[in-house]
Amino acid sequence: MFSQSDLLRRKTDDPEVQRLLDIDNDLLKSLGTGVLEDIVPYLKDIYPTAKWKKLVTLTTEMLNVIRKKLQEHKDTFKAGTSYT
Repeated sequence: MFSQSDLLRRKTDDPEVQRLLDIDNDLLKSLGTGVLEDIVPYLKDIYPTAKWKKLVTLTTEMLNVIRKKLQEHKDTFKAGTSYT
């Protein structure tokens, strides 16, 4: 799985790494105080706030990057070989 230790080993000019860092920074900046849906969860279904929509969008984008990396690893995995 793609972990923070992978981020530290890869160059920050890598577009995937930079995008994950950007998403993380954006989440921290814009959602650091939480969202109203944390207090009233059913609001996400009735009247989702802009913060909630941004949270869903950024989380989906981050998961898509992680899923892509996982699929790449699955496609290139060879049992019995070591990872270096």
